[in-house]
Amino acid sequence: MIALLSELHNPTGRAAVRQVLRGVSRPSIGYIASEPDPQWRYFEPVREIYRQMGAKAVHYLELEAGYDPDVARQMMDCDLIHLCGGNTFRYLDGLQRRELLPELRAFAERGRALVGVSAGAMVLTPSIESAHLCGDRNEVGLADTGAADVVPFQFVPHASVTSESEALELARRLSYPAVLCDDDSAILMQGNDILPMGHPRWIAAPAFTT
Repeated sequence: MIALLSELHNPTGRAAVRQVLRGVSRPSIGYIASEPDPQWRYFEPVREIYRQMGAKAVHYLELEAGYDPDVARQMMDCDLIHLCGGNTFRYLDGLQRRELLPELRAFAERGRALVGVSAGAMVLTPSIESAHLCGDRNEVGLADTGAADVVPFQFVPHASVTSESEALELARRLSYPAVLCDDDSAILMQGNDILPMGHPRWIAAPAFTT
C-alpha cells in the first residue's frame, strides 16, 4: 500500500500511516532523509511515531555526504519506506544520484509499503513538476524532473483553492491527472484502488478512481 500525504503530524497523517501498517506486526521502517539531518531534528519525531505504532527498527539514510550504501541495501528489506518532506528538487536530485528511483519502483512492485510526505509524495509520482505549486525552488539546478513513477498522477501538497487552475494547467500539459491535498487530507493507494482521506480534490481524475 502507498500513502501520499501533506502532513504527518496530525490525526489524518497518522491515520494514513496506521492504515498502511495494518496487519504488519513489529514492522521495520526505512527513512530516507531529503537533506542532511545530523542532529536528527526531523528524523527523531518521525521515528517516535513509528515506534508508537510498534516498529521494531527505524533505519536512517542520508543521500548526500553521509550516504551509506549498506544502509541503502538494508532499506530495501524493510516493510515500509518513509520519504519525508523538504525541498523536492534537492530530494529528487539525491535519489537520482544514488540510483534509488528504480529501487523504489521495485520495492513497490514487491508489495511493500511506501509513505510519502509532501516532497516525499511528489518524488513517487511521474515527475515533480507540481513542486513549484507549493513554493519549492530548484536551487540545485536539477535538469531531469522525472521521478519514481510509482503512482500515475501528480500530487500537490499543502493545496489551496488557488492551486486548482495551476494544477489543471499542469495536468493538461503533462497528460497526467493531479490531486490536491490540503494538510488534513491524504491518498491511500493499493493496486488501482484509491481511498481518499479527508477531502483531496482531483483535477482531471484518472478513470480508475470512478
